[in-house]
Parts: sequence; C-alpha cells; structure tokens
Amino acid sequence: MLAEFGIIPDVFDRGSYSSPELGEVCLAQLLEVCREEAVVRDFCNGRWSEVLAQPAERWHTATKEVIEILYKERRLHRTAQYLPKMPEDDAEWYYEASASNEKMPLDMILAGSPASLGCADDPAVTPITKLNRSVWWQ
Repeated sequence: MLAEFGIIPDVFDRGSYSSPELGEVCLAQLLEVCREEAVVRDFCNGRWSEVLAQPAERWHTATKEVIEILYKERRLHRTAQYLPKMPEDDAEWYYEASASNEKMPLDMILAGSPASLGCADDPAVTPITKLNRSVWWQ
C-alpha cells in the first residue's frame, strides 16, 4: 500500500535550504519516494498543484520536474478543501494540511521550515531535510 504525504509548498522554496545543493538532494529523495512508495495529497480540489505549477522566483529549480512527475505518474490524490478560506501563504497551507489530516490521516506532512510555520511541535510534520530520518522512512 502506498503512503500518502501532505506537502507544504515551502518544501519547494529555495529559501528553505542552506544551499541549492541541499535542495537538490532533498527534492531528489522526495521524488524517488513519490515514484516508488507514495502519493501526494493535492489539497483544495487541486489548487495545491496549480500553485506549484505556476512559475515563481521562490521555487527551487527542481520544483517543475517534481510536479510534472507527480502528474505524469498519477501520484496526486485530489482532496476537498477543509478550511473556509483558500490558503494564500505557507502557514495557511499547513493549516489546510492539518485539517485534511484530521479528516483523512496522512502518513506524513512535509514542511521546508516547520519552525517558521509555527508547526515544529506537530508530530505529524517532518522537515524535508529529515525525510530520510523520519519514522516513516525507517
């Protein structure tokens, strides 16, 4: 059975990584896991993937490849919007992911910088830089 992840858009933000190389490594690990063992929840009736598919300065260069592979390999699981307001920033995407997780449990919520989102203490959240050390990975 495939795992299901919720991913906060800041995972794809270049600013979430101390170097471009670290971003490459983390996103390559994520892509490998999604190809082999997981699907990604496409929050807000697909709005999550639409936001990430649009070009933006902040996105890491690997973002486009990851999103294209998720589409191509049918690794996106579209779900309803659970909060009344459409998310406009990373913290609001975390709130949406958390609400979605309460309705239909996820195996993991991945975040680029949990501390800056205010969710560092949430046991459902794993920093992308620690994906390969997460309980799920073990």
